[in-house]
Amino acid sequence: MAKRYGFTLAEVLITLGIIGVVAAMTIPSLVNNHKKVSTVSRLKHAYSMLAQTIERAKVDYGDPSGWGFDSYRTAYNSDEDKMSADQSIDAVVMKYIVPYIKGAEYHTNVDLKDFGYDASMIYMPNGDPAVSGNKRMSMITIPNGVNVICYASNASKTDSKTGQKDTILSGINFLIDINGPKGPNISGRDCFVGMMQLDNNTKFLLWQQYSWRADGTSYLKTTDRAAIVDQCSKYGTPCGALIQQSGWTIPSDYPLSL
Repeated sequence: MAKRYGFTLAEVLITLGIIGVVAAMTIPSLVNNHKKVSTVSRLKHAYSMLAQTIERAKVDYGDPSGWGFDSYRTAYNSDEDKMSADQSIDAVVMKYIVPYIKGAEYHTNVDLKDFGYDASMIYMPNGDPAVSGNKRMSMITIPNGVNVICYASNASKTDSKTGQKDTILSGINFLIDINGPKGPNISGRDCFVGMMQLDNNTKFLLWQQYSWRADGTSYLKTTDRAAIVDQCSKYGTPCGALIQQSGWTIPSDYPLSL
């Protein structure tokens, strides 16, 4: 009679145990790497789309400084002034941006909770609200599930002669939510902020610090990497720029878990 060869039950159990240990060690890393790649891919796509959209609109309509921002660099501190600024932004987004995004849906005067957001909020990494839903916000929904929430970018400007400080409309912020309302809706993890300053020959940028010159134009402030990482950790706003500056990768010093 021929001998039969095979594994004993003990050998099979030992092999399965080894496979289980290896899987437990490697699968979380694979999942995390996939999440990082997906985050960067969706952020980069949204950035490219918005940057190209603004450049195409500039070709058709001229410089954005002439796009009809009624409150541009006008001091506004009352509710009526803020409403005027929001209406200006809404009109600009509807005319100069949305038509250039294929398949986009545009929602104006939205409350984020009507679109499935928890408590109408986008949060900073420390849990504080970064953006609160209200009736004067606008949102672009892209077919791939990305939401772009548009709202006023404000700045404080001091008159060099009188010393008076005023709040002015300085541009448009574009909060890019790469996975829609399903969360975690935290800046720097699945939400990233872009901006368009209302200056001559402006372009779309992922959020960075800026300041004002005496002539009223803005400029980017040079900030060392350690400061950017620290701000990303605390506020989340410069995290997209940190990813871009790192060659569209999640760098080893990225301070937030994805």
